[in-house]
Amino acid sequence: WGNGYATEAVMAMRDLASRLDIKRLYAACHHEHQASRRVLEKAGFDFEGILRRYCEFPNLQPAEYQDVAYYAWTE
Repeated sequence: WGNGYATEAVMAMRDLASRLDIKRLYAACHHEHQASRRVLEKAGFDFEGILRRYCEFPNLQPAEYQDVAYYAWTE
């Protein structure tokens, strides 16, 4: 945590997508997890909105559908 590995990994995927002529990448993270949101923002992803009760996070209890922050990168 805090070493920039996640940001580097997301940026590498974004750069690979660009080289492969992929026009759009998307990502979703728990809406309250600020570190994940910051990683996506640093990698050039734009916040597109909150998806309500979109997916389960097995590491959170109770196991129920949670809101996610939805981000996308477009070339």
